[in-house]
Amino acid sequence: MAWNPQDLLGTTLILLAACSLSVVATAAFRVPALLGYLAVGALLGPSVSGVIAPGEALTFISELGVALLLFMVGLEFSLGHFWLTRKTVLASGSLQMVVVAAPLTLVLIGLGQPAQSAALLGAAAAMSSTALVSRQLADQGELTTRHGRSAIAVLVFQDLASVPLLALLALLAIWARGDSPKIESVLLEVLGVLVLFAAAAVASRRLLHGLLGWVAR
Repeated sequence: MAWNPQDLLGTTLILLAACSLSVVATAAFRVPALLGYLAVGALLGPSVSGVIAPGEALTFISELGVALLLFMVGLEFSLGHFWLTRKTVLASGSLQMVVVAAPLTLVLIGLGQPAQSAALLGAAAAMSSTALVSRQLADQGELTTRHGRSAIAVLVFQDLASVPLLALLALLAIWARGDSPKIESVLLEVLGVLVLFAAAAVASRRLLHGLLGWVAR
């Protein structure tokens, strides 16, 4: 499918206008603006009105929005602070996932689901949306508070845990087809993601700090 700049411009203008109206409405009713954004997505999406259709333009806007939102969170969140509190973060993050995933896994097994699928669904249910939670904390001015930083740290733990979960999902898909997965290829994919993450962390400290300093000057 060819890239159409007019579709991108039209979709952007429609979303900006609808989100601006939703902010006014949610402020009038004194409810979080996030609810208005979710309502706009539901009403304009293909399930209701179909004004915004799935496509390359919507995918691009969605990915750009999440990237900008997480960039904002990264400006507020200190990796050094996360490392200092790593024991608490690892304990609370792993405990949260176990407390949510384990009961749901047992329930799904009791309902007749295979153990592998039940475990994967339970782990998926334990995941939270970093974009939604960080946005709500920012709207409430709680992103830099103690509980806000703890919540973001747990979300970061969940994001890191998603790497082996995605590898497990790939293994289950191979098993479902009746094939034997190659452990070497799976390990290479996981290693590639970890290397990319480490490279991004190093580049952000070396390059991004200097770039932002130049912009500030």
